[in-house]
Amino acid sequence: MFSGKYGLQTGSEYHECLISFVKSEKMNGNLSLRKYNFIACLKWVLPILIIFTGIYFLGAIYLFIVESSLLSLVIAIALGAALIIVLSILSIFPFDLQSQFDAIDGRFDDESLLRLCKHNAPDDVIDQIIRALKNGNTLSFSELYDIFWLCSRTSAGVDGGRLLAERYAQIKCRVRLRPFTKGHTE
Repeated sequence: MFSGKYGLQTGSEYHECLISFVKSEKMNGNLSLRKYNFIACLKWVLPILIIFTGIYFLGAIYLFIVESSLLSLVIAIALGAALIIVLSILSIFPFDLQSQFDAIDGRFDDESLLRLCKHNAPDDVIDQIIRALKNGNTLSFSELYDIFWLCSRTSAGVDGGRLLAERYAQIKCRVRLRPFTKGHTE
């Protein structure tokens, strides 16, 4: 029912509610999705860049074999290096929904909760958000994603031990990729 990355199932009530809420927040001007859209754009641009770079790389190798020119060898080496860099970025950076929500700078507060209630969010999500907002004044959209994820997994009947293991895997992945997603250097 769920993917191997333990994300929200596409098409589920929780996924659809979360995505439609974020889109309506953007339409109303309550949220800027510049970084979110940048990550979504990279998801499509990088594979296209890999294809074109690979084609030019093979063309440069062909020219080197046919003409034996030093310039085509240098071009082939440069394109090979570019291809390796782009493939590395594509393999390191996750393009899942969680990383996109991690890129949203906005905060989720009480007013956002009221708008989410009008959006017909599931009751268990609303209860968990209210509990989380009692501890602090606002939530990040990454934390909001985590609440939706937790509620979707518990409603699917996942037992506590497996849920803890999945959550640990998510947090480990998020912490490992934080320097890449936030631009930090450690």
